Amino acid sequence: MFGPKELKKIKIECSQNVVITMIDDEAVLLDIEGDTYFGLDPTGLFIWKKLNEGLSYETIENEVKLVYDVTSEEFQSDFICFIKQMEEKRLVNIKWS
Repeated sequence: MFGPKELKKIKIECSQNVVITMIDDEAVLLDIEGDTYFGLDPTGLFIWKKLNEGLSYETIENEVKLVYDVTSEEFQSDFICFIKQMEEKRLVNIKWS
């Protein structure tokens, strides 16, 4: 697991086994190997797309703050929670640099 201090030391990769289905402005992620699914609201979908582009935590934070009214502290806390949930469901892989 990781916390705020490790955010700059990790690379988060979206799993290759995930299929995404759009429903209006939200999405459902499905892990085709583990039959796990995860719903994303518009903010989660925005972050998922940025992760899928291979962007760093800092870049994602900056882009989120341009679109959404959120402080760095709020983003950091929400991002960690989001990524931990995704990791538990094996939808992302965390690599340490």
